[in-house]
Amino acid sequence: MTTDEYHTLPAVSHGRLETFRESRPMYYGRFVTGTLPMKQPTAAMRLGTILHHRLLEPHVEYALAQPCAATLKSGPRKGQPCGAPAKRRDGNGWWWCGDHATAVAIQPERLLTPADAVLVDGMATALQSDPLTAGILSQPGDNERVFTWSDRETGLPCKCLCDRWIPEKRLIVNLKTTVDSRPEKFMWQACSLGYHRTEAWYRAGVQAALFDGGERLTHLFVVVRNEPPFETAVYQYGEREVFEARQQNREDLAALAACVASGKWDAPTQGVITALTLPRYEYRNEETYGEY
Repeated sequence: MTTDEYHTLPAVSHGRLETFRESRPMYYGRFVTGTLPMKQPTAAMRLGTILHHRLLEPHVEYALAQPCAATLKSGPRKGQPCGAPAKRRDGNGWWWCGDHATAVAIQPERLLTPADAVLVDGMATALQSDPLTAGILSQPGDNERVFTWSDRETGLPCKCLCDRWIPEKRLIVNLKTTVDSRPEKFMWQACSLGYHRTEAWYRAGVQAALFDGGERLTHLFVVVRNEPPFETAVYQYGEREVFEARQQNREDLAALAACVASGKWDAPTQGVITALTLPRYEYRNEETYGEY
């Protein structure tokens, strides 16, 4: 099954469950009625996708954009090549920018800018030069492995797409890019993006699909900084963190199943007055609270 085919499967993925967690009406609009547009990838997300293709799906080809081939006809640079970053090319292989694109010029499905090529090369080289990350990425296994299962408690069809599955080690590998690979910094990125819930979801999916829930699995995050000097790291959540994440996924799945059954997709805050509190670190005067 290709990645594109995976994304068309009518099943709950971790990404979809995170959308539901953020907004029930958004989930309904994107994945039930199709009336809301899908989330567009950021520049960082696109860079991560290109790195995935480079290391895990090398058969996916990118067109390397060239400078615009047009000759300027006016202005102080009249007669000189345009040289602007091009996004389209014609049947003869000439590249054109948006201002000079001809009617027959088309934008390649996968376009790689020279700047992105430098960053992807740097990240790939760093991962392949680190003995630990290189060993994890080169072990015999399956890249972009799809797993499907039916959730026992809700009956909802579920799916996951593991970056790497190494059967001999019972190991799931998740490749991530980051702006800062230090543990105290990556921890916040991982938490805000729900990486702990991702791990719990992947573990549950592989267990349900292959082992009927009875196998102990390992999950590793292989991380690389997305700009020089391209530091690498390998992270692993402890069992307590995975337990908490599993409980969160279970609660979200139960709520999603209830919405599917009832046909009601209102946000939990809709129609009620909700108390607003401060972050825990803002409570500095607990001992004098009663005096006010």
